[in-house]
Amino acid sequence: MGYLGYYFAWIQVAAKHCPTALELQQALGIADLGGMPEDTRADWAEQGLHLFRHDVSVRSTSVAWADDHVAVTIRALPAPEDCELALRVVEVVAELSGAAEIQSENFGALELAQLRDLHDAAWVSQQAKSGASVVAAMIRGGRGPMGMPGPVRDFWIGERLLAELTAAGEPDAFPTRVVEEMRRVQWSVPSQYRTAGLFVAKPKAEGEKKTQLVIWLPDEHLLLSRVDSVVLRAGDDDVVMVPFDALAELTAGFGELLDECQWLVRPVPDDDWTRIVARAREIRGR
Repeated sequence: MGYLGYYFAWIQVAAKHCPTALELQQALGIADLGGMPEDTRADWAEQGLHLFRHDVSVRSTSVAWADDHVAVTIRALPAPEDCELALRVVEVVAELSGAAEIQSENFGALELAQLRDLHDAAWVSQQAKSGASVVAAMIRGGRGPMGMPGPVRDFWIGERLLAELTAAGEPDAFPTRVVEEMRRVQWSVPSQYRTAGLFVAKPKAEGEKKTQLVIWLPDEHLLLSRVDSVVLRAGDDDVVMVPFDALAELTAGFGELLDECQWLVRPVPDDDWTRIVARAREIRGR
């Protein structure tokens, strides 16, 4: 199990001053833009920006300020719209700073006028192909499931989902199917589902790793993210903790997989919850 957090490409624009978030927002003119600070006049240089488009993006586009330039980073396995957003940010920063040249990781020093000529449809297609190939190879090599952070939540893919997407159509369209599945996980979860809060349990002994926990409450629509263990509320002062993989059995009839690992669970009637808690105690006692 791991995370595909690496980037695919960066593009830098020389700038004497860091543009404000408001300047970027107005110049971009994108109605569904997300990732801007609530106060667009506030300084964003230290924390950076992670921009995306609502209902469209599968990855966030990172915008960072250094002493003399703005760096725009495209994450692995982006949607075409994410690549377009990144290129547009580069153009806007160049316009605001008066820069005529850019630095591209893939193509080196370029005139701004060359940006679109080289970062074209073939380049965009390569983003998805390369990322999908890396993910598939890592999973087949036993390093799955793989998690990929998105604008709203992580997306997880492992052997089961990889097999489904591979068998669903022509090999050339496999990267597109992966991106569309990522988009579904980001934006198609029904609004009544709340993402359950994550907690970290401190290790009991020095050298032991921290344990990530999520709490399953029986009276809510919940999205249970991939963690180490799940805590079930058994009473006012009573909880039962089981390994995350136990959800495959415990959620039967009340849950469904969102992707390879994450679960959508519906409210559970009292009698069924009593049965589920009893089974959880049995699992814990193994």
